[in-house]
Amino acid sequence: MTDTEYAELGQEEREEKNDQKVYPVYFLKRAYHLMRWHVKKALPKEALGALIGWRCYYQSQNFVKIVDVVSGEVEASTAHAQFTKNGILDYTTFLDERYGRNVSERPRLVGLYHSHPFGHDPHFSGIDLNTFFNFPYNEPGNVFFLLDPLINATKAFVLRKSQNDGTFLLEQVPYVVYYPRHGRKYIL
Repeated sequence: MTDTEYAELGQEEREEKNDQKVYPVYFLKRAYHLMRWHVKKALPKEALGALIGWRCYYQSQNFVKIVDVVSGEVEASTAHAQFTKNGILDYTTFLDERYGRNVSERPRLVGLYHSHPFGHDPHFSGIDLNTFFNFPYNEPGNVFFLLDPLINATKAFVLRKSQNDGTFLLEQVPYVVYYPRHGRKYIL
């Protein structure tokens, strides 16, 4: 179905089509707002945090479901943010304390969020790409959110591994912010 055909559908028909489609990223509304609050609170500095959730598979498609966000000690300035060793310990301890030590049954690290509070369309820096393309964040399917809180810009990217040469690529993708019980969702 083309975008034009989709636009010509009635509201109920569009909602039905949206319910059938599998999006690359689903973000629990509470966690989404916590991420946005954190990057605004960090102003004028950059912010960095971890995305917690599950990698899922449905209708022959992979997607990520983000249910929580967490940060830790970060070395940050107006042009840089990086977890310290204690910061990594902070978010891993958070996972253990909130969700238990049974790694197979709990949500896990599925990516990062990061802010570039510069007042224009955010783009990854070379340092950002170096972070995302290296362990422990370089697992294919991981999600990276890049935000600029000054202009309310939020972009989602999924890490893919090239079939040709095995290099990593970040693909910008749409995402859905959802309510846990109401079934409502907003496609962004």
